[in-house]
Parts: sequence; structure tokens; C-alpha cells
Amino acid sequence: MKGILPRQHSSEQENTRLNGKSVQEVSKQRPVGNGRHPKTDLRYWEKAIFQPTYTRDGQVRRVGEWAAKIQHLGRRETFSLGSANKANAASRAKEIYLSLQAAGWDATLAKFKPKGGSAGKPVATIGEFSTGESRSMIIAKAAGTRGSGRFIR
Repeated sequence: MKGILPRQHSSEQENTRLNGKSVQEVSKQRPVGNGRHPKTDLRYWEKAIFQPTYTRDGQVRRVGEWAAKIQHLGRRETFSLGSANKANAASRAKEIYLSLQAAGWDATLAKFKPKGGSAGKPVATIGEFSTGESRSMIIAKAAGTRGSGRFIR
């Protein structure tokens, strides 16, 4: 046919054809160097963790250990990471996140945030301390604390 020129391809179209990526695939890619890292990358957690603060006597104080707020399936929890070392804490936060992805909230909370503040040890009542070895242990411990008036009678 006269007057019809062959279709010319831009270099961009030619490159797309050569590397096999569609426009949709290229569009979904994030730009390189935007400073964002996936949650499976330790660098993400190094920026996401924080040291909780509290106020005592009008002064804001920072807790020595790191913590992370992690959200999954519409629920958010704060996890104490049990380390004053930022790199170790970031690694633990990543481990918690990966556990959430794999096992869900119930299993992750049971593993990383067990109920009972004494690391799973049963708490004894005052009555249980009134006899036997338990009483002597608590009195010895109380005697070693500041203030000598902390004895159970």
C-alpha cells in the first residue's frame, strides 16, 4: 500500500520486548533507592523499632530495651524485644513478624508474649510462703533489698 509507513518502535518499547516484562509488571515496581525496605528485610526493622519512654518526677525517661509495634490482619500489638542492642532487637522484631505471617496471632503471642510476668513460673500466694522452704527464700530475698523492714511475718 502506498502512503503507509511501517510502524516504528520506540527504544522503550523495544527494551520491554527484549527483557520480557509487561507494562503492568514495570508499573508495579517501586523505584530503586526510595529508602523503603520490605518487612522481611532487617533494615526495615532497624528503622521501625523504638525505645519506649515513661515519665517519673516530671522527667521523660527512656526504657533500656527496644520494642516494636506490629500490625497484622487489623490487629496491632506492642512487643518488648528483650534487648538493649538495636541489631539484636531488629532481628527479633523480624522473627516476630515472620511468625505472624506463618502461624498467626495465637501462636505468635504464645511464643513471644506469654502471659504471666514471671517467665511462665507459677505465682505463689502468701499462704504458700507461710511454711517450708518458700518462706525462708522470700525472707532472705527481702533482707537483701533496700530497706530492712520488708519481711513477711
